[in-house]
Amino acid sequence: MNGSTQNMQLQRILFICIFFISACTSLSHRIPEESKEFHSLSESKAIISILKSQNHTLTTIKGLGKITFLENKEKEMTSRIAWVASTPDKIRITLSSVSGHPMVSAASDGQWFYFYSHANGDFYKKRPTNFNMKRFFSISIKSEDIVNILLGRVPVVEFDSADLMEERCIKSQSGKDFESAEVSS
Repeated sequence: MNGSTQNMQLQRILFICIFFISACTSLSHRIPEESKEFHSLSESKAIISILKSQNHTLTTIKGLGKITFLENKEKEMTSRIAWVASTPDKIRITLSSVSGHPMVSAASDGQWFYFYSHANGDFYKKRPTNFNMKRFFSISIKSEDIVNILLGRVPVVEFDSADLMEERCIKSQSGKDFESAEVSS
């Protein structure tokens, strides 16, 4: 073989290699990859499903604990608290004084909110606005949500869609936010 034939064969091999390498590069766009959006959506649906099913077999609970009241992020008062609750929205909470005697009791059956001051004997019975007890407490919460929290469930608000954010939190696109409260027992 002379030099020109070898050169021509080398050019053909080079051309064939370039053709196949460039032809295969377009395949990566044809193979569907799992979309990050789809992965995030399915992951957020799975998390919400887990949260909804947490402790779903529990229907009643009773307990004792301590509650701390804060004003301007400073400790105002600590009291013992006793509660009894039943799904979906029946609850009774009693705060005790230092001596152990009840100071106040609050109860809800989902329709009515009851408040009794043991110190002076005052009794109140009110309908919570839209079943929301914000006017009685400083946070917007339903008695059903309090029962779910005490049962170890996470209250899940109605939502149109969900997505995972960088902090791995669930955000709601319906514009509703959770307000948080701290309870220790």
